[in-house]
Amino acid sequence: MPEELSIPQDFSLNTGGSGKVTNNWLLALAEDDRAIKKRRKDMIKVSCKYNIGIFVLSKEKIHFEREDSLLNDQNSIYTSFSECAPIVLKSERELQIKFPRSMKRVARLTLLRDLQRNMISNEFYTNKDMDIEKGTIIIADFDMTKWPALSNVNKQMKGLTMNAGRYDAVCTNGAGSKQEQKYYDTYATILLPDVFILQNDKRLFGKSDESKITVGNDMFHFNKRLMKTRFHKQNNFTDEERLQEETRQRRIALFKNMGSSHQDGIEPVRSCFGGMTIYKARSYLEPKCRYQINHDILTKRDKATIMRFSNIKDKRPCEHVLLHECLREQLEDFRIGISRHLVALWTGNDHRGAFLQ
Repeated sequence: MPEELSIPQDFSLNTGGSGKVTNNWLLALAEDDRAIKKRRKDMIKVSCKYNIGIFVLSKEKIHFEREDSLLNDQNSIYTSFSECAPIVLKSERELQIKFPRSMKRVARLTLLRDLQRNMISNEFYTNKDMDIEKGTIIIADFDMTKWPALSNVNKQMKGLTMNAGRYDAVCTNGAGSKQEQKYYDTYATILLPDVFILQNDKRLFGKSDESKITVGNDMFHFNKRLMKTRFHKQNNFTDEERLQEETRQRRIALFKNMGSSHQDGIEPVRSCFGGMTIYKARSYLEPKCRYQINHDILTKRDKATIMRFSNIKDKRPCEHVLLHECLREQLEDFRIGISRHLVALWTGNDHRGAFLQ
């Protein structure tokens, strides 16, 4: 497995059409045209209305058409794409990236995310017109059923840059179902101080003490004796069904309580993603950090290390967890939280795809 993917020579993110310089970028991974077509209007709105550059790496070559009629559809103040931030679309073939067929999904994701991160870092440090101190980086999945409201994303971006000492990153509150609104993306989420919330049967190591899990001031774990009485005796549930119901209720409570006890609506956590995360550029591009895991840690599989946040399928932690743990170590007071104002929706068949968490 390659240790790192190299940046192609003479590559620039500010050659995506308009050449307009921006300090704000959205980075995403996509499988093919379907994900891009689904996000097309959102992409144009992000680029033109909010002056956020877009850089997408895809498995296959992407054909993306931008019509001026879409600008008028959005009732915006801009009239042509010359006023928009760049939209840069690159495929693995164009960048001469080849992965072994045996490579697992998260390992592949990790290399691609690090490549994007290195590319945007190179742009900030070589382009004299860009200011890393004023910049923000959005990491987004295109496979979401619905992105958070872009107006709220813009507000959170401004909040990060204006309130320098508060948060370094803000994640979406991912909803796994519109009806139940249960919390999604538990693989990337660790609550403070050190509570991994992935389902026990999906973890590589053991079980956690769920009595320690809190959101704000509200406990959301369930007393097992109470659950057994409520769901087993009254409704004749099997033990397996009772535990499934307990997990479902726990996730619903987690989603609803997230950030509720904080004035800014942001729940501080140790790690999160939820489908979209907004970072201060300076924090995200910390040169000593990356998404990759140390090979020695990976092979030793010691649950006393960061490997305790691993799942059974990939036998390693989520790449977002790895980056956030490094940022916690390298930055004096790295703070990340989940915002109740940024709700991303995942439903139906959108849970398939190589880039879902």
